[in-house]
Amino acid sequence: MKRLIIFFAAFLLVCNVQAQVSQNDTLPKRNTFYFEALGQGILYSLAFDRLLSFHEKYNTSWSAGFTFIPPASNVDMLLGAQGSYNFLFGKKNHHLELGLGLNVLLDSYNLVSAAGQNEHFKDVYSYFTPKVGYRYHRPKGGVFFRVTLTPEVAFINLIHPPYNYEYFSDCIQNGRTVFLWFGASAGFTLKK
Repeated sequence: MKRLIIFFAAFLLVCNVQAQVSQNDTLPKRNTFYFEALGQGILYSLAFDRLLSFHEKYNTSWSAGFTFIPPASNVDMLLGAQGSYNFLFGKKNHHLELGLGLNVLLDSYNLVSAAGQNEHFKDVYSYFTPKVGYRYHRPKGGVFFRVTLTPEVAFINLIHPPYNYEYFSDCIQNGRTVFLWFGASAGFTLKK
């Protein structure tokens, strides 16, 4: 009887391990690094995407990125960070991507005052960034590509002295609180 219990326990253990290995072989690779032109980061950004959950009809992921725009004219620099939660619909390599994110930008610049003095300012802008697009993501890893329509919706801005909060106001001085935007991403999904 004792041998029968040991044999049965060993049999269940082997079956369980084999089922887990075969299930892990069918799950898509999770980690992707990519470069995005335009899109959620406004101009360009480096970002990371991780698949979170796998369902029969959809997958979910979160992505986070960093934007750095070097100095130009009176703008010293523009730094930003963005993140989003995404739903992916489709099988194999091709997916419809729907997401909702947040983008925060720090604008650092110099202005000449009425007295002729050079003054340094830092403004903070934040945007809701819903997105809809196409994602090419191979389950076994490798090349990653995405194109998205990413409207930018102004949220809370902290504008130079006296540092007033503005809600749904001028987005990065383009005069609109909502503007349509698009982006293209290319990167690599790690195979391990």
